[in-house]
Amino acid sequence: MNIDQLFLRAIYKFLEDNSQKIIQWEDVVKSCFEMFPETFSFEKYKEWPDTWKIHNCMWRCRNQRQWINGDAKVGISLTQIGKTMGSAKIEDKRYNDIQERKIGPGMDPKMIKFVRESLLYKKYQKEKGLFSPSESEIRSLLKTTMETDFKTK
Repeated sequence: MNIDQLFLRAIYKFLEDNSQKIIQWEDVVKSCFEMFPETFSFEKYKEWPDTWKIHNCMWRCRNQRQWINGDAKVGISLTQIGKTMGSAKIEDKRYNDIQERKIGPGMDPKMIKFVRESLLYKKYQKEKGLFSPSESEIRSLLKTTMETDFKTK
């Protein structure tokens, strides 16, 4: 099962167990994390649910798959196809079909590698004292637009 199917299964089980038609966001997070903690946890802090993963599942299941209706504010209900998909039983409690997560520090090494491989960085290495990139070169490297505000606090 993919992560969206696990998300749907958690909602389906909660609604069935509690004889409800609508599930609130807090209950979605709790159900997903209790049923599938290895899937819906932070990579670094496995004891906490990653609500961004759950939110992304909600978005895909509502907007792309049409398995659910509603949102975090008003609650979520299953469509007819969502009920059918959510009723699929999961036999193995270890969820062996879910790939093991890669343990790693996250996006930082990828970003550093990207910058170091860029032409702008190579130009900087050659001309350290004389290097003066334009604003558009920096924005291009950082994948920002002219509307992006550089002010940070």
